[in-house]
Amino acid sequence: MVAMRKARLNAIVDIIALVLLVPTMLSGVVTLWILPSGGIGYRGGAGLLQDAYFWGLTRQEWREIHDVFGMLFFLVMAVHLVLHWRYFRNIHKILRSRQENH
Repeated sequence: MVAMRKARLNAIVDIIALVLLVPTMLSGVVTLWILPSGGIGYRGGAGLLQDAYFWGLTRQEWREIHDVFGMLFFLVMAVHLVLHWRYFRNIHKILRSRQENH
């Protein structure tokens, strides 16, 4: 019963992490490649593209989305590590036993 609850909790945490990873990655791509910093206008100054938008959001709004979802992802991954801590604590034993079997 306890193992079933832990497996369910692991699955929920993993799904939440995946859901948080998608907007983090998307906003990172947007801020890095679609709305990069600098280079707008003459020698980085304000020009016609000063208020560039992607999907109705400015670069700063995309950065805020990236920061918020990135922090939430970080927190969920911390929970994920706590749930798998026993595995991480014993990984050297697992790797050693696999080397001895080969």
